[in-house]
Amino acid sequence: MRIAHFIPCARGEMSDATAESMVQTALWIAANGHTRIRLHAHDPWIHMARNRALAQSIAMECDYLLMQDADVSFDECDPVLEMLLESIVAHDASAVAAGVRRRARTERVAASSTKPAQIYEAEVGTGLLLIDVNRVAAISPPWFDVELNASGTGVVADEGPLFSRKLKAAGQKVYCDFTFPTVHLERRALATVDMIRRSTLESPDWAFSKTTLTPSGNSVDGDDCHKSEVGNG
Repeated sequence: MRIAHFIPCARGEMSDATAESMVQTALWIAANGHTRIRLHAHDPWIHMARNRALAQSIAMECDYLLMQDADVSFDECDPVLEMLLESIVAHDASAVAAGVRRRARTERVAASSTKPAQIYEAEVGTGLLLIDVNRVAAISPPWFDVELNASGTGVVADEGPLFSRKLKAAGQKVYCDFTFPTVHLERRALATVDMIRRSTLESPDWAFSKTTLTPSGNSVDGDDCHKSEVGNG
């Protein structure tokens, strides 16, 4: 199984907790005999970057795309990707999002309704989102969009709910899995990607490139940068 992993990093920043969860996810993928593709997308709007990452996942024949914001973390003991995969299969869904709290110390969550410890259909956010690439590929792009107010100065609806509505209009299902709520971290918890590479990802058993994190000895498309990196062109 080919699983793409997309972490948009504004200003080149990522929380150290997110980096640790990225390594945890890569380890789980490798341990289960799957292939992990690390994607990069740089666009002026986040919904454009998400569309580019999904388009690249389709082009690279990935089975699933995991989107994780650079300030989203989860308990290191939770096999989150495994849980999301179980949810997406069990509920015959095209996408499943974890119940991500929007900011620390608040009760707002990235879903249209809150049902702790439950899995339910909802309009979801994109903080930690697993997408069935083959199913969503059947829908015409753009998959992600934003709705601006009349003056064009503010966002009325962001890419998560609009993505959910587009899938639902096509007869596909989107679920929120609130059995393992995660959290957006405070801005001060962010570090630069270069700092994370030095402090978190260096290991004699791992090779890190700008496109792919892969256990040594397990070949991945990652070194072929024009295939694995989603760029501006």
